[in-house]
Amino acid sequence: MYQTTKQYQIKITSLTPICIGDGQKLSPFSDYKLKRDKLIYLNHEKIKGALENNPNLIDDYVEGIILGKDNTGNNFDVEIFFLNRAKLALNALTQRTIDSTVNPKGNKNLYTIIKNSGVHPYIPGSSLKGAVKTTLLYNWLMDKNNHWCEDYLKLYDKNSMGKLSKKEDNLPKGKKALEEKLNKELNSFEFAVSDSAPLPEDSIKAIDTKRLHLKTGRLIIPQTWEAIKENCSATITISSIKANKNKLLSWSEICKTINSYTQNSNDIEWEIFENCGMENDNLSDNFYDNLFSFYEKMNNEIENATSNTWHLRLGSGKGYYFNSIGLALYNADETEDKKLFVNFLRDNGFGKIYNRKNRRWEDFDLQSDEFPLTRVLDFETYNPLGWIKLELLKEKE
Repeated sequence: MYQTTKQYQIKITSLTPICIGDGQKLSPFSDYKLKRDKLIYLNHEKIKGALENNPNLIDDYVEGIILGKDNTGNNFDVEIFFLNRAKLALNALTQRTIDSTVNPKGNKNLYTIIKNSGVHPYIPGSSLKGAVKTTLLYNWLMDKNNHWCEDYLKLYDKNSMGKLSKKEDNLPKGKKALEEKLNKELNSFEFAVSDSAPLPEDSIKAIDTKRLHLKTGRLIIPQTWEAIKENCSATITISSIKANKNKLLSWSEICKTINSYTQNSNDIEWEIFENCGMENDNLSDNFYDNLFSFYEKMNNEIENATSNTWHLRLGSGKGYYFNSIGLALYNADETEDKKLFVNFLRDNGFGKIYNRKNRRWEDFDLQSDEFPLTRVLDFETYNPLGWIKLELLKEKE
């Protein structure tokens, strides 16, 4: 039966900072300068001109960039270098400025996000499409008539299978076929997503991110990012979404499927967080209370959303359960302590920690209700990254 193709014009809004990286990073010695609440991008052409006018500075400048030190042994500071050595103030070398909540102390690389012409950020259609496909696959896996998860988890019963091999030639009988079936289902979802309209230049800000370790309460692995600010909106177009032998999904069906996935992912996030952190004296009350309030707010928003609205996460820091089929396997495992799910995690490289003293990776006591143990947060607000809301503006055939 012929089905009319539909196009949906969508308003996409950032609810927390979004970091969709372009794989590049900028140096604090040559590309940007941090001030208290601003990040200043340096103009390379103006720096080149300044060095051409002062060729005796070139060697010291290059050495400062490479070593991170000036000729007195202090940390290299591009602003101080050009002010003291070439009598040029920072504004003479400035290309543009964005807002920043980054701690200006220290020299840290800036991870950059996807932008048009290096200036205007946007949401890539490929990122949104990948996230939507994950939700549709999760919905297929959770179908009561579908036993894929149960069949796959049986492969991780070490009482009958022994240790699994990662070499394709030695895959356990049935595993390769199941993975091909999963991939075939993933590829059966047909739709197109445009890139969003470009956002204005002032929709970018610089943020510090850190990973909160739920058991130790420590903040680890700091990074500095460009990010799309919260409460920024753009339009994006999604074509008809087809699934299950070309069945055309209505927009309300899409919203219901995605919001259900998001709520289930939130539930497991909070379950793990409570298990690790509720009675953990090492975990700051600020972290706990703030995250509790945030997830409570998001659950309320999703529960009260109209049939034309859905919520999801995109980009860096969205976490394991928003980025994989792991949640479906976790839910399907009915063994004590989810032992098959834990075996699955270990076989895929989780459950190891690097022993710096012995210089080797070692297993640790991986528990399903304590995985994963870290969450990426915006250090200024303690909120998770990447939350978006999509609302239907117009539907046409």
